[in-house]
Amino acid sequence: MPPVLLDVDSLPHLGAGLDPATDPAAALAQTHAIGGTATILKELELVWSVALDRRTVALIGRVRGLSVWKGTITVDGSSISWHGQFGLFKLDVTLAVDFELGELTITGDVCVLELSWKCYRYPTEVLVAWSPTLGSVGGSLLAHPPQVDDGSAGPSHSVVPTITRIPVDLQHRIGTPVGSMVKSALFAAFPDFVFNVCFAVGPFKLFRPGAYGDPTSPWWNVFAGYYQIDCPTPAWDRPFGYTLTADGPQICFDDLIRIGKADWNYFSNWMYGVPLADVTPFDALDPGVVCTASPRVTIGQSQWDIADIDGFSTVSAYQADGSTALVDNTALTPLWRVTYGEPASVAGHPTSFVGAMMHARLYMAYTQDASGFHTYLFGGTVNKAFDATGNPGFLTRQMAACANVIATHYPTLGFPLT
Repeated sequence: MPPVLLDVDSLPHLGAGLDPATDPAAALAQTHAIGGTATILKELELVWSVALDRRTVALIGRVRGLSVWKGTITVDGSSISWHGQFGLFKLDVTLAVDFELGELTITGDVCVLELSWKCYRYPTEVLVAWSPTLGSVGGSLLAHPPQVDDGSAGPSHSVVPTITRIPVDLQHRIGTPVGSMVKSALFAAFPDFVFNVCFAVGPFKLFRPGAYGDPTSPWWNVFAGYYQIDCPTPAWDRPFGYTLTADGPQICFDDLIRIGKADWNYFSNWMYGVPLADVTPFDALDPGVVCTASPRVTIGQSQWDIADIDGFSTVSAYQADGSTALVDNTALTPLWRVTYGEPASVAGHPTSFVGAMMHARLYMAYTQDASGFHTYLFGGTVNKAFDATGNPGFLTRQMAACANVIATHYPTLGFPLT
């Protein structure tokens, strides 16, 4: 018998409900973005999943497919014990999570009953590694996306509550291989580094099409936000985005163009579902890019260099009906579409994944500590297709919003005042 359609108001015990379009944080609060199953010993398994905000990991212990134990590890308490006898197994182990590295480890003793008890000791061992992980900027896990209101183009929007962290290395990670893809495509000759990001895109409602994929909107292929790029020493002898000279640090625009292409082509649009064959033609560094460095400015209680990069190409995430379609490049691809806005075809634009010429402007600085160099990039972008219809003012408003984020949340992050 098919279900009978009812009005939600006739079911008071379910409450009025929420509209995910207007309350995205609540709608996504229980979403778990990455997960899997790890074998501990023979038929003893651990089912794990990482929450969307990457601050909790849920665990279920299974014996021969039966759930026998569960627990949750939070960023505030990064380990949990699992002990006792469960059928043919006895355990006394500690499960721990490094939320920044994205690693779940096991330490302790596990016994299995065969003809007699056989016991095994685990030194600390990584059961699984994943990406993306819980990142940070200036020591803060929380995201503070720029609030940009571009009048007729609509306000910026962000639904990701924490900093997203992606290691750029060749290690296998569950969730997405995008870090290793970026390493191979754009940074093969560079030491490994870590990419932390907070971003906002153009307006959209949850599970609805957004301006990011709309070729008629000034927000097309545009985002504003900030990065922290961590470069460990001694592998790195300089901060990302800078060369160190006798006359002081100088901006390295090659780094900035590469990380821009990495962000648009891979971290954003390949993750969104753009086929790899449509991405790779835009990996090459473009001739004729105009790069300009401006004198430092004071924001909050620190100083910042200004870098302007005008005229570099990236792939776009626009999907047209009847043209090449988006694909699920990873299990996280549907989630990426939730955080950027869903795709929609637009009349008069018959081809998917066309290129876009971009213009970026950044506030940038770096620090160094015992672990290495940390470069901070705060900025905005515009799609040059709209240069004649308001881009200068749009970019100025994005930079003002980024300066407000710095002054409010990271006032001392840049270079010391002189």
